[in-house]
Amino acid sequence: MPHTYLTKSKFKTALDCPRKLYYAQHPEVYPNAQSEDAFLQQLAEGGFQVGELAKDYYPNGIEISKGSHKESADKTSELLKQENVIIYEAAFLWENCYVLADIVVKKGNKLQLIEVKAKGFNPENDSFWGKRDADKLVASWQPYLYDIAFQDYVVKKSLESSGLDSVKVLPYLMLTNKSSFATVDGLNQLYQLVSVDSEGRKKVIKNQDSNLYNIENLGAKILIEVDVQKEVEYIQQFGKVGELEFKKAVEVYSKVLLEFKENKDVYKGTIKKNPCKTCEFSDRNDDGYFSGREECLQRYANFTEKDFGTPLVWDIWNFRNSDKLFEEGRYFIKDVQREDLEPKSNKLNSDPWMSSTDRKEYQVIKTATDDNEPVVYKEELAAIMAEWKFPLHFIDFEGSRTALPFYKDMRPYEQVAFQFSHHKVFADGTLEHASEWLNMQAGYFPNFDFVRALKKVLGNDEGTVFKYATYENSVLNSIEKQLLNSDEPDKEELVSFIHTLTNDKSCGRSAGHRDMIDLCDIIKKYYYNPLTFGSNSIKYVLPAILNSSNLLQNKYSKPIYGTWEMPSKNFQNQIWVQKNAEGKIKDPYKLLHNIYDGRIDINEDDEDFGEQESSVANGGAAMSAYNEIQFTSTTPERRKELQEQLLRYCELDTLAMVMVYEELANVIKS
Repeated sequence: MPHTYLTKSKFKTALDCPRKLYYAQHPEVYPNAQSEDAFLQQLAEGGFQVGELAKDYYPNGIEISKGSHKESADKTSELLKQENVIIYEAAFLWENCYVLADIVVKKGNKLQLIEVKAKGFNPENDSFWGKRDADKLVASWQPYLYDIAFQDYVVKKSLESSGLDSVKVLPYLMLTNKSSFATVDGLNQLYQLVSVDSEGRKKVIKNQDSNLYNIENLGAKILIEVDVQKEVEYIQQFGKVGELEFKKAVEVYSKVLLEFKENKDVYKGTIKKNPCKTCEFSDRNDDGYFSGREECLQRYANFTEKDFGTPLVWDIWNFRNSDKLFEEGRYFIKDVQREDLEPKSNKLNSDPWMSSTDRKEYQVIKTATDDNEPVVYKEELAAIMAEWKFPLHFIDFEGSRTALPFYKDMRPYEQVAFQFSHHKVFADGTLEHASEWLNMQAGYFPNFDFVRALKKVLGNDEGTVFKYATYENSVLNSIEKQLLNSDEPDKEELVSFIHTLTNDKSCGRSAGHRDMIDLCDIIKKYYYNPLTFGSNSIKYVLPAILNSSNLLQNKYSKPIYGTWEMPSKNFQNQIWVQKNAEGKIKDPYKLLHNIYDGRIDINEDDEDFGEQESSVANGGAAMSAYNEIQFTSTTPERRKELQEQLLRYCELDTLAMVMVYEELANVIKS
């Protein structure tokens, strides 16, 4: 059996939950859902590109060729005997710990240990330390800082054992500098990602012209080295991994890892909403795979097979007391009382809409009584809908934020809006897919033409405009800032148009006279459907409404979408209401063909996933597709395939909004 070392990736797994160390070592039994998550894949791809760019910022380095752990470590030790040397993927071995450092720069007796991350950092505003608790590390930075702290610890121990203890290790994180600008076009396109095997593993392919990768040709530096010695020393002295002190955790997990590979009960864990609810080892199927999460619930909460079909307290929307109830042995929604939902106050809601506690209480009651009838505040909803003006416009955007900018003068992770879809509903109920826009040109900055196209289709009437969640508002606000810094001749006209549709609380700008109506907010306040399982994401709301609505079932079970009755730009005679073997209506998004492997897979384990500002994650696969379009080497056939799938996906997003509206309008009439 191959030797098993505690690596930085395994150490990060232990940070989340040490028990995952066992599941991660047995992928043939416990599938890892993260490997199929489109958005996580997109983030990882950005990491590959940033890693290659970082090497080009440190040219003439020596890459440790792949060999055994000991061979790689021995070669690294030999190179470090030189006075000055740069090493990529430097290997360090100490006892049962093994580290591959992204970049090591040795000058005399000083060694820069550089961990490269595709995470944005603004040196003017960002800090690893909390604003209120200045002596505590910011939670979102902890995984990165514990990573480099582990590397620093192992590297120092390895150097000591190799007789190089006089070398001083200086730990750094190399991050994308959010305050910098790309000074060349096509920086992202220089580092193309390609699959190298059937399992989807990828590598970066560079242009054959090596002169492109000279520092001068890469333009201004957009990565920044951040000294993290203070943070690393703090973690090594005071940090904890689970219940263990940092250094004790390294010792324990490095020693038990071999035993852990054979014995899943080495670590006696606890059940908590985070990370248990979103555990990547939660799937099981008929192919012999097991669920790690279910095994944990069996061992530590005495769950039976029947319990796995019972809704849990951590499934309650926006509920922060689930860990407390788990500790008390109250695992299921049926065990929840109203005082558990709002511990600080028990007063009734006097607002004309559902409060957060109201929604949680509806979910608890409906779940406990197995009642799937929606709750609708009909009078209040009718009053709101009476203010809407026809024709109604439903819009959805797709965008991209990449670590390495596509275009000159853009910052890392700056907004690119590459697509919109637009449905229109008239006063007589007539529906049409009115317009769409998609940039297919590689190396072309699309944002300003995006707004021009949007203005053209929305500027002909005063009809109410709808979005779902906050993403469309934030995209237009981002483009407004880009316009103000541009020389576009019509920028004032475009900015005025943006102001009519948006609000910007960050700068105190009030809502425009056609400020987009947020259908997600309408759902939150006036409509609760038990089949959403507490989520307000449209990817849950749409299937729930379809399964509850006779109107929608009758209408969309016929092949009328994409006919003269309901014009569509990308579908013909489409039947949206299709049932599975159990008689339940299939999720319409599952009817789409995937850009990659059979369908566009939108994984949204987080509750209210679509409501996050970074909701481009809804279209993780769409973002990956657009990024692929930006590479000039993409074949015409592949480009056409990507175009067709992007158009179909975005059209369904706005059609989903229309279906939600149609059911709300039907409910208030009934």
